[in-house]
Amino acid sequence: MIGAKLHLGSFPLAQDITAGSLLSTVIVLAVLVAISYVLITEAYRSKVRIPNIPGPTGLPIVGNYYQLNPDPAETLHQWSKQYGGVYQIVLGTMPVVVFSSMQAARDVFIGQGGSLIDKPIFYTFHSVLSSVASSIGTTPWSESTKRRRKTAATAMNRPAVASYLPFIDELTKDLILDLWKKGHGGTVAFDPCHSLSKTITDLTLTVNYGARLPDDDALLEEIIEVEDGLSRIKCPLGSSQDFIPIMRLLPFNKKSAMAKEINRRRLIFLERFSQETEDRIEKGVDKPCIQGNCLKDPEAKLSKVDLLGISMSMVSGGL
Repeated sequence: MIGAKLHLGSFPLAQDITAGSLLSTVIVLAVLVAISYVLITEAYRSKVRIPNIPGPTGLPIVGNYYQLNPDPAETLHQWSKQYGGVYQIVLGTMPVVVFSSMQAARDVFIGQGGSLIDKPIFYTFHSVLSSVASSIGTTPWSESTKRRRKTAATAMNRPAVASYLPFIDELTKDLILDLWKKGHGGTVAFDPCHSLSKTITDLTLTVNYGARLPDDDALLEEIIEVEDGLSRIKCPLGSSQDFIPIMRLLPFNKKSAMAKEINRRRLIFLERFSQETEDRIEKGVDKPCIQGNCLKDPEAKLSKVDLLGISMSMVSGGL
């Protein structure tokens, strides 16, 4: 009985000691993990830096990413005065070479253009947004990319472009007529941005799919909004998680959620237009267009993903 009393009396004290020890252990482990992550990241950043190319010293983990704000162009210009026409920065864990002189850019981009045929892979754009397919200009070099480029080049050569001229003439006339009506023959001032956006979207889709954009303002606004969101994601500094991997682990990742939603909405209208093009070809009522030329090319041997990637390239390029 006495033993039982001693046991019960000491239990709360042992419980307090255990809770305190556990908390201390968690804090120590968290600090050790944080220090280890910083050291490993810094060692990796030091390893990936390109030797013999100067550049500003970045902050731990994030590198020069946040130092570019609020005006990246002006910041890079000021750094060029200090480090010369060719220097490097590190965005998180990714080294970036900056060419700020015409001669350096000419030597590299013209003299060694073949070495730049590949593309970097960004987590948000390539792993989240472009999980199904990606445009030609953003896809790392592969046999699939090679096929897409070859087929797209054939569909946009001089004879092919000449076959699209009737569409271009028709849309140009419609634009001029629309501007004339809204401006009451030049007597009323107005903002032409909406008319221009509509015409560019219509022209892009018509040349790519061989049919005018349906008279549906909601669809037009959806396409423009989706492509605008896509452009923001593709912006070099649009997503910090592309350069700082630990940010991908955040529980409420708005950037990834937005990318998934943009991709979902984009696939809806792209797959719709592609299917309509295939239906017109089967019925024999199709008109000359890029997608039609790709489908009819006997040497193309393109998969659905390849065709979708070409469509993404044409639509994004036009908008």
